[in-house]
Amino acid sequence: MGKFGEGYNELTTGLEKAIEGISDMGESLRKMMQAIKDTDQALAGN
Repeated sequence: MGKFGEGYNELTTGLEKAIEGISDMGESLRKMMQAIKDTDQALAGN
């Protein structure tokens, strides 16, 4: 495969893991936002 192919595969794998991590972070942030919104509404008596 050669050095270029190896480097390309490593880059691709690293980027895929980074994108997966960012997606997981986004999901966690959405859940936190919903929990805060629900708590705010409960405290407001809605």
